[in-house]
Amino acid sequence: MVVYFRSKGSLWGSLSPKKDTLMTYRTYLIRKTPTSSYLFRIKIPIDLRDFFGGRTQFKVSLGTGIKSQSLVISSTVYTEVQSIFQSVRMGLESTITISQIQEILREKVERTLLHTQHVVTDTNTFVESQVQKRLKEIEEEEEVLKSQIEDNYEKVLEHIEKEIQGVVRRKDLSIDTKSLEFKQLRKQFLELRLKRNTWKRELLTDVTQHI
Repeated sequence: MVVYFRSKGSLWGSLSPKKDTLMTYRTYLIRKTPTSSYLFRIKIPIDLRDFFGGRTQFKVSLGTGIKSQSLVISSTVYTEVQSIFQSVRMGLESTITISQIQEILREKVERTLLHTQHVVTDTNTFVESQVQKRLKEIEEEEEVLKSQIEDNYEKVLEHIEKEIQGVVRRKDLSIDTKSLEFKQLRKQFLELRLKRNTWKRELLTDVTQHI
């Protein structure tokens, strides 16, 4: 993803809480031409504009011209941006920088999307019964994960912590596992895990509608 900043022009997006569905993020999508990649555009809160050099908004290239995939990615970018704004407000300091956190999240998003796309390509989307079978399997996977979170939340977090630490080691970084940044990152990883099945359903439905 490439981030673009802009200091003048109309304001787009909002940081007010909204219903967590892919439809929410359509508001943030823009496109320069019908064949170009989608951009995610959001305004910078008034109280943080001095920190960002007076800029009023920024844009992130999502690297794809497929709308269903752009909606998936934009949901994660939205969460990431909110976390960054919160960190700036709190004046947090750590051995890991915001840009490094972004890099870790981008890698996680890419891996999650790849997994999701494999599910779609491995499903016979030309046969309705096969699609419904796969959708049922996705629903069952989702219920299992929700049950694990409800029954053994600490163990789920422990698994996610190991995953994050593996990424941090590969990138030769260091992070305090007791810091707020790490806990935010851990929560975002869990949110991605929960969203993954929603993305599978969205992409499967989108593919079958266009056959």
